[in-house]
Amino acid sequence: MATSVTSHNRSVDQGERACARSLYELMEESQMARTKSQHKRSLAGFIGANSGNLPAAPANTVLPGITGTARVGFTLTSTTGTWTGRETPSLKRQWNAGGVPIPGAVASTYVPVVADIGKTITVTVTGVNIIGKAFANSAATAAVIAA
Repeated sequence: MATSVTSHNRSVDQGERACARSLYELMEESQMARTKSQHKRSLAGFIGANSGNLPAAPANTVLPGITGTARVGFTLTSTTGTWTGRETPSLKRQWNAGGVPIPGAVASTYVPVVADIGKTITVTVTGVNIIGKAFANSAATAAVIAA
């Protein structure tokens, strides 16, 4: 008799787990549907708020630039160039020495160091919005010289 009770409890436990799992799966599907629905409403609201204009991916129309002297200890300053896109893209910089990204060099200015001697400096600007991302590179400076 104890065997049948244990066996009965096992099937009840398994049934409860199956029911709980199904309920969880339904809740997940409902949440996903709600999220998709909210996204569609958000996009529709965005389009409506912009007089029917559709979102557009970022595009660079004027390349980033660098001013200053490529000399150790001298400050170089970058511009981000001109960008289009709807929503307006957010812009991020990355300075490069000899075509290789300089770790942590993401500000509007960069001061060349001894390790940069003989290398050209460029800046890469990335434009990002809800539609996508685009990159634009500045012209290179002259090779960095010692101070």
